[in-house]
Amino acid sequence: MTFPFGKGDHVARVYNKSLEMAISGHTWPEMLWQGADPEQAVWRIEFQFRREVLAAMGLTGMDDVVRHRQGLWDYGTRWLSLRSRIADTNRARWPLAPAWTQLGDASIGGSVVPLIREQIRNANLQRLTQGLIGYGTSLAALNGAHNLGQVLATSVPTVPSYLAQKRATFDSIVAASVRPNILYL
Repeated sequence: MTFPFGKGDHVARVYNKSLEMAISGHTWPEMLWQGADPEQAVWRIEFQFRREVLAAMGLTGMDDVVRHRQGLWDYGTRWLSLRSRIADTNRARWPLAPAWTQLGDASIGGSVVPLIREQIRNANLQRLTQGLIGYGTSLAALNGAHNLGQVLATSVPTVPSYLAQKRATFDSIVAASVRPNILYL
């Protein structure tokens, strides 16, 4: 059984490699598992980064990807995390599971470089700002407003009824849109 996280350009898969090998009949990976306990299941974590994500990270070819595989691993193990359950209702405050900390510290070779998705963030900010201006000017025309302050003043009163209809709060919608991908124990 595979547990996928994310979709599209950035995906992680977690699965029991021992079980997958038993089903497929492949045994060669065991040769790579030096010192592994044969009685323990081996789990595999894969991160898939498609071209758009790699390009945003400044990686333009296979040589770049191979050279910066450690940075990709580091990024992936921060993007997805396994947390230990504690009493706090805010799951983002749950501590990293010791096994995940160990995985995050794993060295897979290659140089460690910061692969920051700042370009994606800036592009999203630009696109969202354009959308805000577009919606704002449409609301201004609809409500007879002449500046952004008037647009907000005439539009904000409609927000509570919209949120009530969705049975949500603004905070809950924001929290859902910025929540990292987290596995919970």
